[in-house]
Amino acid sequence: MSNAAALSALQAGQNAFTAVGNNIANTQTNGAKRESAAFSSVLAGVSMPNTFVAGGVNTNNIRYNNEQGLMENTSSTTDIAIGGNGFFVVSSGVVTPGQNGASIGYTRAGQYQPDNNGYLMNVANGQYLLGWATDGNGNPTQSVTGTLTSLQSIQVNANVSLTNPTSQLTLGLNLPSTDPVAQVRQSSVQVYDSLGASHTLTISWTKTSNSPNTWTASITSPTATSVEKNTVGSGTPYATMTVIFNGQGQPVSFDGNPNPPNIAIKWNGAANNSIINLNLGTVNTSTGVTCNAGNFEIIQTQQDGKEIGKFSGVNIDDNGVVTAVYTNGETLMIYRVALAMFAAPNDLAAQIGNVFLQTNASGTFNLGFANQNGFGSIQSNALEQSTVDLATELTDMMAIQRYYSSNTQVIKADQDMFTVLLSNLRSS
Repeated sequence: MSNAAALSALQAGQNAFTAVGNNIANTQTNGAKRESAAFSSVLAGVSMPNTFVAGGVNTNNIRYNNEQGLMENTSSTTDIAIGGNGFFVVSSGVVTPGQNGASIGYTRAGQYQPDNNGYLMNVANGQYLLGWATDGNGNPTQSVTGTLTSLQSIQVNANVSLTNPTSQLTLGLNLPSTDPVAQVRQSSVQVYDSLGASHTLTISWTKTSNSPNTWTASITSPTATSVEKNTVGSGTPYATMTVIFNGQGQPVSFDGNPNPPNIAIKWNGAANNSIINLNLGTVNTSTGVTCNAGNFEIIQTQQDGKEIGKFSGVNIDDNGVVTAVYTNGETLMIYRVALAMFAAPNDLAAQIGNVFLQTNASGTFNLGFANQNGFGSIQSNALEQSTVDLATELTDMMAIQRYYSSNTQVIKADQDMFTVLLSNLRSS
């Protein structure tokens, strides 16, 4: 029976050695979790008086999926790592909300790159990263986010271009108080329509009174069908906005109101109509347009529109919000990376490619957002290193070698004792 116990020990030693070998092989595997063989004694099935019956030893494989690996900085914004609890949710193929045909897995491996269609795919295992599409504030557009069918593959270049039409125009200038009635001054500014095309607005200022100083402003554009006050189709051309100034050269009213009318533009061509808020400063202050002695001077011209921008890359913040970046400096929040937690993460089933599957022992997944409800944070430009410590594994390997060698000696000694016994029996 000692022979049988030693044989079980050899098998246990082999299992432990396999675990160590697998750990050493995955020392450089991002997101890999170490494993070990847990030894347990086996009771003999038969007990005899005054006789010890060896039962042997058994092993169970344990994977430490809940251990945190060190962060390694990288140069890629689509390399992401989890600090704390959770797993990335990945699929074997591209999925859209409501589809669940692809195999779903969970991983801590975070090296993702866009495929030829712009979907973020794990470099190590070819799995696609899943999340929720968001609005412009980074909030998921799905009303329910706790199910796998609410997820979709993250496509970073879904919007290949982005425009930002002008909605705000701020002017600061001085109209000379010494100008005679009927004097005309002009200023121009570039604005952008909904298609990203630039247009020139010309603002003509005509002095109509010296006491008080009063000017009218008209706004025209050579590429517009109409430029009107407040709304397209109002029937009121932007031709006679009256600005009255006080004795300190400060505006006191714009068309009898504290603010100028909005500029409503119908463009030639297919661009949407534009409504532009005109900011000429605050009444009874010198913060915008003024009427003081001196020269006609344009002090400030600002507008918030931009030309069309092409997709140039993405950023991912610690909440898992994926933001597309464009060449015109504009950004757009497009997705939020999903994380999954399990009651017993060590009991997930390991698959090829550093991916895990849910099991009965692991419990059901719980989907959520990074930095909320116990989920960890997400760090971009980083990868989680393997939790394997090479020095520890080499030490364990030598201990297992001694363990294995010792048990082979038990088998040899048992064989020698049996040989002596047979020899004595034959000679008696």
